[in-house]
Amino acid sequence: SQKAVKDIQHIATVDIATGRPGDQQDITASWAYRHFPKIQGVYLRSPGDPEKGNDFKSRMLQELCGNMYLEDDARMVATILTMVQSGLLPHLQRVLLMDRPWNSGYSVQNPVYRVGNWRKKNFGWSEVVHHIHELQHE
Repeated sequence: SQKAVKDIQHIATVDIATGRPGDQQDITASWAYRHFPKIQGVYLRSPGDPEKGNDFKSRMLQELCGNMYLEDDARMVATILTMVQSGLLPHLQRVLLMDRPWNSGYSVQNPVYRVGNWRKKNFGWSEVVHHIHELQHE
C-alpha cells in the first residue's frame, strides 16, 4: 500500500540495489524515485557491466551495510545466508523474501522471513514496516 511505502521512508533509510542490466537504469531509477521519493540511493549495474546481477547485489550488500534486505529470488537469499554464515555480513539481521510463485517451495529460517502473498496479490509492504519496527526495538 502507498501508506506503508510512505511509512518506510519515515522510519528507515532506503537504498535500492538491483541486478537488472544497465540498459534498464532509467526506467528502474524512475520507478524507485517515484515510489520512494526520499530514497537515499539507487544502485544499478553500469551499461555493459559483465558482473552478474546476483554478484552485483552481493557486493552492494557488503558496501551498504544495511541491517535488513528485501529480495524476491530464493537463490539470492541462499547466497546471502552463506555470506552471513561466513561473517561477510555481520550487520545483516533480517532478510525478507517476497512471496512469489517462483520461490514458493523455498523454506525460510531465521534470519529469513517471507512477506506478502502472491496468491492474494498482496505484496506485503505492511509486513515490511512491521519488520522494520521490530528491528528498531531489538
